[in-house]
Amino acid sequence: MDNIKKKNALFFGDKAQIEYVYSKDTVKKLHDDLDFETDKVISKNETEKYRDILSETDYIFTTWGMPHFERKEIRKYLPKLKAVFYAAGSVQHFAK
Repeated sequence: MDNIKKKNALFFGDKAQIEYVYSKDTVKKLHDDLDFETDKVISKNETEKYRDILSETDYIFTTWGMPHFERKEIRKYLPKLKAVFYAAGSVQHFAK
């Protein structure tokens, strides 16, 4: 089982909102099941700084206030992205 690669994941958006929505227990369970390259919550204005991490990311966990990405930005920064897990209300803000 050790040689099976876990999927890469990260928390994306506003740190205060992430901490409000995702309990410590939930974060621990996610860390047990997925590889998180960083414990930092990455914001949209940090996409270039964390481009290497983002480019290997399979899953994003986020919540209210997730910024909108244009398709070209998704291709540039998140080419391996398989799913966005959005904890809370509507996705209308970013899924246009």
